[in-house]
Amino acid sequence: MGIELAVALSVASFFLGQTLLTRCRFCLAPIICPLNWFLFLFGLKLVIVPVAVLVFGESTRFLPYKPSDSAVIAAILLNVVAYWSFCAGIQIFSRKQSGNISRALAGNARNWIPPRSLIIAFAVLGFAGVAYRFGSLGNLVDYFMDPQTYLFNSQAGGQDVATGGGGIAVLLMYFLPFSAVMMWCRGQYRTSRRSGILERLLPPILIALIALSSSLSSYSRTLFVMPLIAIAAVMTRQGVSANILKYVALGVFGVALLAVISSYRMFFTVSGDMVPNEVDMAEVSDMFQDYGAAPQYLAVLIESSAFHENPGMGRVLFSSAMSPVPVLGKPFRPYSGNAIFQKMMGREDQPAPFVGELYLDFSVFGVVLGHVAVGALTAALQNRFVLAAEPLELYILQFTSLCCSYFIVCGMAEVTQFATYLFWPVYCLLLFRKLQRGGHLGSVVALILVGQKASNSLSEKASG
Repeated sequence: MGIELAVALSVASFFLGQTLLTRCRFCLAPIICPLNWFLFLFGLKLVIVPVAVLVFGESTRFLPYKPSDSAVIAAILLNVVAYWSFCAGIQIFSRKQSGNISRALAGNARNWIPPRSLIIAFAVLGFAGVAYRFGSLGNLVDYFMDPQTYLFNSQAGGQDVATGGGGIAVLLMYFLPFSAVMMWCRGQYRTSRRSGILERLLPPILIALIALSSSLSSYSRTLFVMPLIAIAAVMTRQGVSANILKYVALGVFGVALLAVISSYRMFFTVSGDMVPNEVDMAEVSDMFQDYGAAPQYLAVLIESSAFHENPGMGRVLFSSAMSPVPVLGKPFRPYSGNAIFQKMMGREDQPAPFVGELYLDFSVFGVVLGHVAVGALTAALQNRFVLAAEPLELYILQFTSLCCSYFIVCGMAEVTQFATYLFWPVYCLLLFRKLQRGGHLGSVVALILVGQKASNSLSEKASG
């Protein structure tokens, strides 16, 4: 089998799954939902990227060597196996309704509205994290308007500007965008026909605040794109149409603006001079295949004989899951999928694909079982999303699905990292709802102790 035939099989497999498996098809209503997002990423992996490889050729710019055609073909076939296993998980579990998230968030009541006191408390925590991370308004302005100065000062001090950030700042900062999300969700319950200036301006302002505050921890575009997608999911799920164009236009403008700001450091030197680098189609193809996890990247892992005779039997996956955890994960990092793959690639910024981690541990059988589990998770999120009525619950479900979708394009460590750092506002919200339903004080004390221990560990890690 040649690469051309393997690509044709990959493309045909994706559309055949859409044709034959009714529960694995793209949804038209709602169009933004957990299932559609997972399918979109599989379409990227099985259709768009392989076709780009055929049209523009295999990109080897970021590879240590050009893998053999047989290894590339094996990588394409492994992705096909992963897709069909994912579809099997959807088919098996899509009928099962999972109401755990709904019960945890809303109890027996529907249309739970986030109280103002909780919103204010989360906002205070978020602003405290921002103040601790940046130390001064000037550093905050430089972060957005002059990334070169900010990064230069940060590197010169061996840590983040002024305060070094600290683990507690990382945890607290994510409370700020979530407080704006809760305030925006409150507005979705308003039934008043009054449309004053405040009612018209507040939702777009809140969305802009969510996008800006979500990007404060790093220059990663992912952190501010995901909340915007989750907000769009709420609007389309709730049937909002009158202001949808205004929100979409604002979202596109915000993403474009922040993309320009975050990319500024990639095109300019610290002194502000333009980096002499002409962008052509070949370079665009290289970057696209790199970010899209083209099959030749997985082929490098397949060709490595390090684990063929000695499979990890779960060690790689467990190490990957533990590696982002502060302090506790340190002994596991050398054995994680990212560490192994980055050593093969000779670069430190290339995450290991989840398919590769499963393959290192359990060969093809791991790829099958692992993606059946991902399909089951997707089915549970989709089932709950379709039945949910609360805007905040819809937002959390879609945001969770975006984080979990990294199983398709990245690996276990990225998903665990999201759960470790991004979800503390959700954890606190779940605790708050538990207390409203008569939870015990012991639960509060336990969570405070866990949070304090995690913050101390993160602070020690940042200072060390």
